[in-house]
Amino acid sequence: MDENKGIAMMGHRGREAWRKVAFTPLILVALGPGCVPGLATDVPPEMMVFDPQGSPPLVPTPSFLAMNPTTGKIDLSSAGIDVPADCQAQKAIPIAQCEFFQYLESLDGFPTLTPAQAPASAALDMGTVKVPDNLFVYNAATSQALTTDALRVEVRPTDSAHSLSIDPKKGWDRGGMYFISVRGYEKGIRAQSGLDVVSSPIYFLLKKDESLACNTEPPALVSPKQCPYYQVIAKPGKTQEEVSASLFSLEKLRRTLRSLGPARIDAWNLIGTAGKMAKEEVAIFWVFPTHSSPVAEVDPSRGLVPEIVDDQTLRIAVKGTVKGDTVSRLVPLVGKSGTVLLLDLTELKEATSDLGRLGAFLMIDPSYESGSITVKLSASSLTPGHQYAIFLTHGITDDAERPLVPSPLTVLLRSRGPLVEDGKSTVSGVAYDQALQIEGGRKELAQLLDNESFVSSTGLSRDKIAYIYAFQHGGGN
Repeated sequence: MDENKGIAMMGHRGREAWRKVAFTPLILVALGPGCVPGLATDVPPEMMVFDPQGSPPLVPTPSFLAMNPTTGKIDLSSAGIDVPADCQAQKAIPIAQCEFFQYLESLDGFPTLTPAQAPASAALDMGTVKVPDNLFVYNAATSQALTTDALRVEVRPTDSAHSLSIDPKKGWDRGGMYFISVRGYEKGIRAQSGLDVVSSPIYFLLKKDESLACNTEPPALVSPKQCPYYQVIAKPGKTQEEVSASLFSLEKLRRTLRSLGPARIDAWNLIGTAGKMAKEEVAIFWVFPTHSSPVAEVDPSRGLVPEIVDDQTLRIAVKGTVKGDTVSRLVPLVGKSGTVLLLDLTELKEATSDLGRLGAFLMIDPSYESGSITVKLSASSLTPGHQYAIFLTHGITDDAERPLVPSPLTVLLRSRGPLVEDGKSTVSGVAYDQALQIEGGRKELAQLLDNESFVSSTGLSRDKIAYIYAFQHGGGN
């Protein structure tokens, strides 16, 4: 992450990190007593972890720190991730992971179905994670706080920590700017052990009102004798240049939190005013934008699937408006310029001739109105027991010419590479069980998307697909 490159991050991990901070007099002097409200000194508390230099990195996600201020898009190089230009020609990372990274870097904000997560050093007492008292979720773009009814909040174990997961039941708004703040200390969330949960050492520094580099600017070096924060960052073997670079990066982040986005939002003021959390009480907070493009979301676990209105009508909800004249039937072999395709997969598999296969491309009359794309069959009806697939392309755009973008599940389904290998998920953030379930659908669709005849007759290459959903009519989705 740009603001954190070069930060030594002090090597603090778990409860031992807090033990070093809480019981080192020099560091307590540097941090100041106002940062540790109600902190007991007999047993070190648990904490919300922030360690981007760890292996693996432990940071809240998604984060505005991954946004490139010049391009306005996600830039994973800021997190030390080099995304190959050609996913199939490289061997560094799985193809599915590479394609997912490419998808993220095409967006001007994070996907609307991305769960927000923050690592913790121990399992949390979910009875104390109360919205909005101790967990405040706020969309600055609409000036609205989210309620308990809109969120799924849980703690998930991971390989290296526990993760507090905040998942919007119906997805985030597009074009949003979300602030998530967790209250800790004596009035906030607690660990299952009953211990307080507090900020990590880095967050004590980010809360300070004065320069963490003691008003020193590069290329000058921070003085180890005159700047108290130097000793907080310093580690054996680190040079003055390295410690200074760490403080400069940390100071840049501290300033950024006081002037976020085009609106120059002071994060601490917003959390204090809208969320009623003083910064001294905040165990962790993070900020992230969501993309501004229209999207047809798909996620069966949230009920985000096409509505089968009747045997001749399907309806797909769209977040954001799209131009009606960009919604049209994709006709095989004729122009290949349409944007909506409904395919009878059962008919396609059973066909014994080219004419029969063409019959699997159903005659439809698609249209857009009031936030939904409606697909009407014009010459037939859906057959009970048959499998169907509905495709939308990025040729569907809004008034600003922004194309319809895929949601994460669509990206996984259209992947050229497997989602599971050697008993593990190949895509970070996608659990093995989930990847295994999606992999079956991906393989079936790959038989279609890898078929040269299908692609040449429809022009429907993977990179053009903005929505895929397959279902069995009358037999469950």
